[in-house]
Amino acid sequence: MTKSNEYLYGVGVVVPDIPEDVIKTRIRLLNNNLEEILKEGYLERDRAHMNDIIKALSYWANIQEH
Repeated sequence: MTKSNEYLYGVGVVVPDIPEDVIKTRIRLLNNNLEEILKEGYLERDRAHMNDIIKALSYWANIQEH
């Protein structure tokens, strides 16, 4: 469930946007790191690390959409 800025920060608070280039850079860096982990053998991969990266990708993709 997406929470509004008003809900999270308060009524009448102006929340600055995150620059698109910052979001794209973070997504690119996360994807690069995930690709490196995926190069490892299936049994050697750190699945917890992979899941954390995937969650971060989802977070930044969601911000990018809004």
